[in-house]
Amino acid sequence: MRRLDELAGGGAIVSAARMPPGQIHTALSTGDRRVQAIVHAAGHAFGLALASLINMLNPHAVRVAGGTLTYRGYWDTALEAAREHSLPELWHACTVTRIDHPEPVVARGAVRLATAMADGHAWVRQYL
Repeated sequence: MRRLDELAGGGAIVSAARMPPGQIHTALSTGDRRVQAIVHAAGHAFGLALASLINMLNPHAVRVAGGTLTYRGYWDTALEAAREHSLPELWHACTVTRIDHPEPVVARGAVRLATAMADGHAWVRQYL
């Protein structure tokens, strides 16, 4: 049993490739097949997770952010795997997109958490 981050996260890719992110980007741009295979395997794992999310929760939208998405081939592989493994009706009812500038998303989440904490909402306790 492994966590998604251990299969599809940036740390997993860096560990498997045995090189820092900058070198991974360079290797991908020069067509290094070993590194491409690592990135595609991680993207495929992430796509399976997206498909599971879509199949179980039937969301109308999924927004994804993170530096791992910048690895050439990762996002396209993830989308293809998600499409292939999602129920067609649910896939077509859901919009899956990247958040290219995630900083405002993190800030909005922090504001939401602080506001909920100040208002005394019970769900905030899980983060204390």
